[in-house]
Amino acid sequence: MSEAAAVAEPEAAWRIRRMQPGDLHFVLDSWLRSHRPDHPNLKQQQFFTLFRPLVTKVLAKPETRVLVACDPEDERHIVGWLAYTPPVDPIDRTTVHYAYVRSVYRGYGCGRALAEAVDMARGFVAYTCPSKTALALAEKVGAERRELEDFA
Repeated sequence: MSEAAAVAEPEAAWRIRRMQPGDLHFVLDSWLRSHRPDHPNLKQQQFFTLFRPLVTKVLAKPETRVLVACDPEDERHIVGWLAYTPPVDPIDRTTVHYAYVRSVYRGYGCGRALAEAVDMARGFVAYTCPSKTALALAEKVGAERRELEDFA
């Protein structure tokens, strides 16, 4: 499915799967690039020097999970992803580290499919690094949101 086709088909059935090793570069790059505007006072080199190790550390934790939403006809074409830590027991919360959806696919159900896959509506969701996408998802699925102070 091309990007234009996705725009023409708002109810696309996204293929949700776990991140594969080949997806890591896209996930890391899109996280950093989409988070960059939230820190306008940092020069670009300062931002990447500060945040690349933090994001890499979050993604490398054994308890961190990353789900990616792909074009149903080509799983190599990633349209969005959500990094999270699942609850340890039923009374715990899901910790969303970051969520990202390519701008051309926003509003077409990709984020909602990712949120449903991690059961964000189950309770409240904590954020280590809230993105606009993740915050909007929590609101759409009715999850109470809380920010965590510890990013890494």
